[in-house]
Amino acid sequence: MSGKKWVLLVAGSKDWENYQHQANVCGLYQIIKKHGIPDEQIVVMMYDDIADNPKNPTNGTVVSVVNDTDVYSGVPKDYTGKDVTPQNFLAALQGDESTEKKVIKSGENDNIYIYMSGLGNEGTFEFPEESVSIKHKD
Repeated sequence: MSGKKWVLLVAGSKDWENYQHQANVCGLYQIIKKHGIPDEQIVVMMYDDIADNPKNPTNGTVVSVVNDTDVYSGVPKDYTGKDVTPQNFLAALQGDESTEKKVIKSGENDNIYIYMSGLGNEGTFEFPEESVSIKHKD
């Protein structure tokens, strides 16, 4: 495979009861890093309200839902809080630097892997404050 590999990881929820979505993104980030993708080619979007949540028994960490290890350490937080929006998702994906945050700067022969963990219905994905719809072409 020629070209660079880019990764866009999105946790589309917030609050303690949706812990697994941010844990999934953090866990996948750790796997991707182990496979040699540099941080410059990984964009992470997550509300980031879990590690320091008062309900967290392991303050400052996010524990894998698979094997109880800390997956939060070292994860870049490119878009957090109110910046986790459909508009910023699309800007990051399209390389639109108007966000003044990290974006995917892919080229013609590059590959982009997108992982989204969260809530939604057929044709929609829920971000913390709003959703994005995907129209199907028949």
